[in-house]
Amino acid sequence: MTFSRFLGTLAFATILRAQAEPGSIRKSAPSFENFHASSARDSKLVAPRFKEGLWPYDDPKFREAVIAEAASGPNFAGKLSIVKVGCGTGCMYIAVLDQETGAISVDMPFYSLLVGPFSSNNNGNKTFSGLSYRIDSRLMVAEGCFDSTDGRKKGRCSTDYFVWSGKRFILLKRIPIDTR
Repeated sequence: MTFSRFLGTLAFATILRAQAEPGSIRKSAPSFENFHASSARDSKLVAPRFKEGLWPYDDPKFREAVIAEAASGPNFAGKLSIVKVGCGTGCMYIAVLDQETGAISVDMPFYSLLVGPFSSNNNGNKTFSGLSYRIDSRLMVAEGCFDSTDGRKKGRCSTDYFVWSGKRFILLKRIPIDTR
């Protein structure tokens, strides 16, 4: 057996082992600790700045959710707040509020996140964990079924790992979820 063939066989065996071990994919998933965020400065928090005449800023449900999160203080990446807005049973869309500037970012990597419950063919009802994030980290984990941002593609179900860049979320990893 040649050395290159040996390496190919070893790589194939490693892939098979990873697929056979439950949770092996999740072990390689990004962790909150790897994306540390500094805590908010001792600056005064400011009121959210809404852009009048544009959706979703004019939506009363959106405004109410943003104002409530502003009053609660930062909950993500040191000085930010993840704002969750309901869009039906088991459905949410999100925005990011900068608690120091009042800026609201609505340019998200997905339009809506559906967490269920969903009926499945053989497992009864299935629900997903939705969003996970921490004040001391720039990592956000979203688990559920996503609508597309442009409304033309079919949704997908997955666990997505995003990091906040300072202006937007960047997808780090996507793990598909079998919903059968």
